[in-house]
Amino acid sequence: YCLSFTLLQDGSAGQVFTGWDIRQAISQYLSPITSALGILHNFTIESQVQFHAPLAFEPASLANGTYGLTPENLTVY
Repeated sequence: YCLSFTLLQDGSAGQVFTGWDIRQAISQYLSPITSALGILHNFTIESQVQFHAPLAFEPASLANGTYGLTPENLTVY
């Protein structure tokens, strides 16, 4: 099994978050579980930080009450 953890950072805010101590959290909370289950399964743990920006447009309201993007919306990023 691959356990993946992602921190989403708002890139438009101009602030950089550098204090994500994922190693300590994995060691404290997940290692006991993955060690105990290690005889049954192999585990891989990965983490990443991804930057995102707010949408430059409002998603369109669809007939069924959900929201969606048009092909034209997908060219804006």
